[in-house]
Amino acid sequence: MEHHIKQVKNIFYITLFAGCYFVLAFTGVFQHVDSKLVGGLFELFTIPLLLFLVFALLYSFYLLVIKHSKPRLYIVTSLIISFAVIVAMFFVP
Repeated sequence: MEHHIKQVKNIFYITLFAGCYFVLAFTGVFQHVDSKLVGGLFELFTIPLLLFLVFALLYSFYLLVIKHSKPRLYIVTSLIISFAVIVAMFFVP
């Protein structure tokens, strides 16, 4: 049981990082930096973090709906953050 809680917390922390990353990307912070290194790192991290957010959304949904886990703050917050970023991808130019 301890391993499961640790795994959920780790997913939460990475989801929080990915959410902050995409908020910075959506606001255009990375576009104003003229460094090729920052641009390359931005491109390098975008697709894996997006795939992770899809995984976090599906995993949180699985825990809450299919496994009927207690709705812990970490699970619900991961679900909300990943859902919000994925939906925002369709509306942010």
